Amino acid sequence: MTATAGIIGVGAFGVKVALRLLWNGFPTLQLYDVNDISTRQFTNDFGGQTQGSPRMMAQTADVIVTALPSARELREVCFGWENVTKGAALREPGAPSLTLVNLGIVDPLEAQAIARELKDRNVDFVDAPAYGTPAQAKDGQLTLVVGGEAGVVERARPLLDTLAVRVEHIGAAGAPQALGAISDYLRGAELLAACEAVRLGERFGLDPAYVSLVAESPGRTPLGELLR
Repeated sequence: MTATAGIIGVGAFGVKVALRLLWNGFPTLQLYDVNDISTRQFTNDFGGQTQGSPRMMAQTADVIVTALPSARELREVCFGWENVTKGAALREPGAPSLTLVNLGIVDPLEAQAIARELKDRNVDFVDAPAYGTPAQAKDGQLTLVVGGEAGVVERARPLLDTLAVRVEHIGAAGAPQALGAISDYLRGAELLAACEAVRLGERFGLDPAYVSLVAESPGRTPLGELLR
């Protein structure tokens, strides 16, 4: 039986996620956004069901996807006004446990804290920051780096596979967020080193193109191999 899904956050990215789910196996998709005009416009144009609050969605959906701009909004959905945990507590006896899948970028420690607090309230958490554009979300071509309990991730796998061309389960909640931060740090370090190399070359009258040519020359060991 196909799980009942909902999405919270129908902005520029979330609306494409919603379309992907609605048209690929989740025809009864539920939607909620603080801006109810966006959800009503979506359901009028494409279908699905508008819900009045996260609590109402959590009472009936088996899995909820959040596409929110920051940890503050995610925490509000989980523990604020008419929140997800209140709805989870009102689910029918025998109903599958509720799973919340976060597609947003949040602080790694906050992701861990939210996962613990949700678990204490019988809600499972899948930390799955999405890499890709809105157009890729609509086409199911995202990359999802996933954290969470193995059994919970497998239960959410049909939905994750609908959204992504690649799903990598790398550990517990927070690990994907930490990996993203580490990747940003490495890119920043590479950029800083490149700028310093160009500045040093200019002191000796070298055109920056020559510095780039040396950096990209065959035989140089890629950074990824140096870190193995």
